[in-house]
Amino acid sequence: MLVLAALAACTTPHPRQFPSSGTGWGYVGEPRSGNGPRRVLYTPDRYQCEKVRDADANSATFTTPRACEPLTIGRGDGYWLTPALYLPTGSYVGASTREECDALERSQGRYLVIPPKGFCQPASVSPRQP
Repeated sequence: MLVLAALAACTTPHPRQFPSSGTGWGYVGEPRSGNGPRRVLYTPDRYQCEKVRDADANSATFTTPRACEPLTIGRGDGYWLTPALYLPTGSYVGASTREECDALERSQGRYLVIPPKGFCQPASVSPRQP
């Protein structure tokens, strides 16, 4: 019985308190077709942002900017964000639609025993103001 309780605790969703408001580095990828949702990457670490941007630069479906830019995220709307599992704590990936955010969430969890589900949350994403 104790084992079942411990397993239940591991699979029970924890209260979501994100996206944490903050400033960091990121970019918005525009669809190459001109139609469809935009994608976003946000991380507090500029070096990690540039590594991901370099890898995404060859995407057949999305464009990326020449460099990561200062971004501010917070509670709001316009985008949907989910924690980026393979980047430093406080990093997020997301999109301008809930459906695309859910697809990104599934994609990054495809090799996990228990993939994440339902963590996409509405957020605002904007260039950091000086």
